[in-house]
Amino acid sequence: DFTNWMASATTTADERRLLKGAKIVSAIRTKGEILIWTDASLHGMQYTNRGDFAYALRTIGEQCGLLAPNAAAAQGDVAYWMGQRNFYLYDGRVRVLPSPLRKEVFDNLETTQLDKIAAGTNSQHNEIWWFWQSTAGSENDRFTIYNYGERIWYHGNLERTAWADKTVWDYPMAMDSVGQLRDHEFGYNDDGNAMTTWVETGDFDIADGDDIMLMGGIIPDFVQSGTVTLTLKARKYPNTEQISKGPYNVTASDDYIKARIRGRQVAVRVGSAEVDAMWRMGVLRYDARPDGKN
Repeated sequence: DFTNWMASATTTADERRLLKGAKIVSAIRTKGEILIWTDASLHGMQYTNRGDFAYALRTIGEQCGLLAPNAAAAQGDVAYWMGQRNFYLYDGRVRVLPSPLRKEVFDNLETTQLDKIAAGTNSQHNEIWWFWQSTAGSENDRFTIYNYGERIWYHGNLERTAWADKTVWDYPMAMDSVGQLRDHEFGYNDDGNAMTTWVETGDFDIADGDDIMLMGGIIPDFVQSGTVTLTLKARKYPNTEQISKGPYNVTASDDYIKARIRGRQVAVRVGSAEVDAMWRMGVLRYDARPDGKN
C-alpha cells in the first residue's frame, strides 16, 4: 500500500536513522542499491523484503560526503561525486579519485553557488561530467570530465546548467544559462559556426630535463577532414616564460611538418577552428634530440 507510510513489520515503509552527518544531501539509485549521501558520509540501502525491515541499511564510507545535491552521477554500479575537497568513486568500496585538476577545480569553485553543480554521464564516451560555477562566473561556466574508460581527465569553459544522457533520445542534452536546450555529440559545428577545439599535452623533456631539447619536426597521425593546427610551446626552466611557435597547418596529405623549437620542457597543442572540421589523433612522432645543457 503506497499510501501507508507507517513503518511496521506488515508494510514496506521503513524508518532509520543515519548516524553520520548533519543532513542528507542526495540519493541515487544504482543497479544494486540506493546510495544515500549526507554531508559527511555515504550509506547504502537495499530492498530485502524481510518481515521486520523492508530495507537493509549500512554505512559505506565516512568523511566522503557529497558537496551538493546534483554533484553525483552513477554509471551501472559505480558512483562518482564531488566531496568537500576531493573527487570520489564507489565501486564496492569508497575511494578518493585522484585528479590532476583537483586543485584548480576546488580553488576556483564559487562556494556560494554549490547547488548549481550539475553532474551527469556521457555513456557513449565513458565520461562523467561536472558543470560548475567559477568565482569569475555568474552561472555555471566550467566543466570537468573524468573518462573512466581511459582514466584521464579534461576540462574547459562551457555554460550548462543541467545535463541528461541519451536514453530514449538520440543524443545527450543539456540546458544552457539562457534556458535553451542543446543537443551534444551531434555534428562538428557550433550552431552552424566553427567549433574551436583543442587538446594540449603536458610538458615533456629529454633525460629528465638534464638536456635541452631541440625539436625539428613532427610526423602527424590524424584521421581528419579539414585542417588541423599544431602549436609548439617550450620553456628553458620550469619558472621561465613559455614561448610558442606556430600554429602549423596539417592537412590529410601531409606526412611531415617542419616545426622547430628549443627548450628544456616542450608541450604541443593540437586544434582546429573550421566549419565541418573533424579530427581524431593517433600517436604523434617527434623529430627531437638533445641539444646541450643551456
